[in-house]
Amino acid sequence: MSLKSAPDSFAERQARLEEIRLLEELARRRAEGGIKYFRAQEQQIPVLSGTKRGNLVLGGNRGGKTVVGAAETVYRLLGEHPYKPKDYRLPRPPIKVWACSQDLPGSSDLPHKQLEELRKWVPKDALRGGEWEKAYAPGARVLTLANGSVVVFKSYDQGLLKFESDAVHFVWMDEEPDDKRIWTSCQMRLADYDGSWMITATPVLSLQGKGWIEELWEGRSVPDCPYDTHQLFSYSNPHLRKSVLDELFGALTDDERLVRSVGAFARLGGRVLSEFNPQVHLVDDYIPDRALRHYLIIDPGWKVGAHLFAAVDTKGIITLYAEHYAQEEAIPQRMGVLHALWQAFGKPEYDVIADSAGFSKTRQGGSEKELPSDMDEYHAAAELLGATWFQPRRCLKGDPMAYRVKRYLQCRKLFICRGLKWWQWECERWTRKREREGPAAMETAIPDAPITRNDHLMDCLRYLVNELPDPLPAPTDQAYSAVAEHWKQEREAASGTAREIV
Repeated sequence: MSLKSAPDSFAERQARLEEIRLLEELARRRAEGGIKYFRAQEQQIPVLSGTKRGNLVLGGNRGGKTVVGAAETVYRLLGEHPYKPKDYRLPRPPIKVWACSQDLPGSSDLPHKQLEELRKWVPKDALRGGEWEKAYAPGARVLTLANGSVVVFKSYDQGLLKFESDAVHFVWMDEEPDDKRIWTSCQMRLADYDGSWMITATPVLSLQGKGWIEELWEGRSVPDCPYDTHQLFSYSNPHLRKSVLDELFGALTDDERLVRSVGAFARLGGRVLSEFNPQVHLVDDYIPDRALRHYLIIDPGWKVGAHLFAAVDTKGIITLYAEHYAQEEAIPQRMGVLHALWQAFGKPEYDVIADSAGFSKTRQGGSEKELPSDMDEYHAAAELLGATWFQPRRCLKGDPMAYRVKRYLQCRKLFICRGLKWWQWECERWTRKREREGPAAMETAIPDAPITRNDHLMDCLRYLVNELPDPLPAPTDQAYSAVAEHWKQEREAASGTAREIV
């Protein structure tokens, strides 16, 4: 008897039986339905444990946004939420929920994402009549639970009037409505019960230069913001293979890849630092050892004055670990913050670099009297504080296109602490000039220069890398010899072809 025709080993039979058992268990759980079988991804836990009235969840495709939206909705429908703190006041059932999306269930042959996720996670015994067919009314598009809670499915294309004249406890919007007034109307419908809301979206409208949800996202920087914001990454979904995602996102443009993989907003002119990847370049907050080379880089200004703290280790790796984003803040007050931070960071020896324009004095009208420069005012404020460590010098103004910064990101020699929110805010919005359209496009070269807006901390970073070696290694003799050998082979091949033709 050959080896191939031998009966399966005992271990193989056991493995096959175990596989069958797991498949049967999965089928039973799906038939039974039930949120008790839900296991949140690590990146979904902060979403579910939030205690604010609202939750804005942006993320890439297949990042788990709709799943976490369905889980939050089911927990509220049942009146039990294992991820919330014990003192969180969850509305007692029965409650009324709106599930809003781009289309209504049954309006096309495609499965309805919200409906299918709720069907998966609502326990069978929690449905009215114990069966989905008895609990869900396809004509009215309403799901009713045994405890009296209801889910009303709505579509954005039904128009604004369909979102009026009702009172609900919870609104779950899957994807962004084109019309912002629908969002406003939903907020009014929550007023009677002091209800809560959740938006789960990939900001694809930004690829068309449209959408309003970015305004909501930016509102997170306001003190006492009444809602939480979260970002879910496709590559952080443990149920997806990296090779599959690489294939899905590989053919996309840089802008669309960022939108669809991490839920970033598209920048139609193109991000200057398109190499920045939050999953790669963001690190947990920490204070680097004071023995390293420390830098404080300043871009002075009245409306915005940017101050960036950085450290460079022995391998030439840069870490940006603190920032001070001064908006219409007096220079003595800024200097007080910088001095306090210097003390908190262990009083390292800082190399202070400032925009060279900040050292220029100005004349008063046509007189000979000179007004102090920005850095003169910083100096005076530092002297009052006794901040002898503060000795600024002029920056090097090269690299206007930020090519050196891009190379540091490409070589993974630049890392940013998560607490630098303003740096991340500017990096997201620092864009290049848009390509011209129409007849002018044939006469004007494609632009490459960054727009001088939302670039204060970006300028600070440029000034820093201009002081440091280029991260790319110099070509070696071996590299030169490889190139010479390549062209030698090309010439020989070409000469051989010529002889054949003759």
